[in-house]
Amino acid sequence: MKTFIPIYIFVFLLLGCNDQASKDLFKTTDGEYASRMGKFVAAYPSKPFHHISNRKIDEESDLIQEFHLIRSTFGDYKVFSVEYFELDEKIVSEYTTEELLEIVKSDIDNFLYEADFVPGFINQTKLQGSKALFFSYQPNPKLAKQIPTAKAEGKAVIRNNRVYYMYYFGKIDRQAERFLESFRFTK
Repeated sequence: MKTFIPIYIFVFLLLGCNDQASKDLFKTTDGEYASRMGKFVAAYPSKPFHHISNRKIDEESDLIQEFHLIRSTFGDYKVFSVEYFELDEKIVSEYTTEELLEIVKSDIDNFLYEADFVPGFINQTKLQGSKALFFSYQPNPKLAKQIPTAKAEGKAVIRNNRVYYMYYFGKIDRQAERFLESFRFTK
């Protein structure tokens, strides 16, 4: 993870924010940051950046998704992120919410495995009436030697045909807990 986070952050900073994304975020009167496009609020520790990219959904189709990443970093090993994308209508009609949550769970496992984390727990619950997964992952032995206090915690939510991934990498402290607990939808 020591090389993963700085390279990952550098790539997104290098790509920059497009004009639409740069006008999306604003600071609330409570000191949190809100996304007009994402329709959420979260207590980022510093002003996040918003990157929008287009990604191919899978190799079998030509469907392209607009993918949003809103991220802030603090210190060497603290990453605060919300990612979201719209589900294609075809996918929504072919799968139940439970099946979509299983796909989301698999995505979380794969993403965090690549970042050198292993599952701690994943619980299914609800967030503001929407089905959600709350998760916590521990560093694998290799990463634990480098960063013994590292954790990955977050939520994945399916809401109004949109998938949200909200997560934190780093030592769980008061700042991390505030971010994790603060995430909520505005509409």
